[in-house]
Amino acid sequence: MSESTSESQAPEQTADTPAVGALLQDAATPTAPTGDTPPENATATAQPAAEGEQTGEVKTEEQKVADGAPEAYEAFTAPEGVVLADSVLEVAQQAFKDANLSQEKAQALIDKLTPAIAQAQQEALDAAIQSQISDWVAAAKADEQIGGDKLAPALANANRVVDTFGSPELRDMLITSGLGNHPAVIKFCDAIYSKISPDTFVAAAPRPGGKQSFYPNSNMN
Repeated sequence: MSESTSESQAPEQTADTPAVGALLQDAATPTAPTGDTPPENATATAQPAAEGEQTGEVKTEEQKVADGAPEAYEAFTAPEGVVLADSVLEVAQQAFKDANLSQEKAQALIDKLTPAIAQAQQEALDAAIQSQISDWVAAAKADEQIGGDKLAPALANANRVVDTFGSPELRDMLITSGLGNHPAVIKFCDAIYSKISPDTFVAAAPRPGGKQSFYPNSNMN
C-alpha cells in the first residue's frame, strides 16, 4: 500500500472528537497547587491522550485490513460474454493478493481488463485461422497432384462430391473452418469423383442462393 494511501487512511480529528483532557471538564475544580507540587489530576489528564492514541492506532489497522486483500477472494463476476478460466483466475487472484487489492478493487480491475483481453485473443485467433487458410491455399496451388492447371477441375469435382453426398451442414463447416481449402480435402473429394463413372454420377440439386463454392477465401475457383 502506498504512502499516500496510508496517510489518507489516518483518522482525522473532527469537531465531535473530544480534545485531550476534555473528559475532565465536568470534574470539580481542583485546589490550586502550592509550591512545586504537581496537581493531582496531572497524571489522569495525560491518560485520555494515551488511550486516544491507542484507539486511533487500532482504527488505522482495522482500516488497512478493510482496504487490503481479504484472506480469500469471493467469486468474481465476469463481464457479459467473457468466461474466466480457472487457471487464469488462480494467477489473477495471486496477483491481486500480492498487490494487496480489496475485493472491490480486484473486481473493478477484472471489469476493465477482461473484455480487452478477450477481444485481443479473438483477433489473434482470427488472424491465425486466416493465416492457416492462406497456407492451405498456397499448398493446394503448388501440389503436384491437384495444383497448377489441374486445380480448377479438382475443385469442381470436389464441389460435385460435397453437393451429392454431403449435407448443408457439411458445406457450412468446410466454409467456416476453411478446411475446404486443405489439399487433403480437395484430393479426397477429387478421388471419390474419379472413381465414379460420369454416366452413373448423380448430379446434386442446385444450391440455394446460387453456386457458392466452399473455397470463398482462396480465390481458387
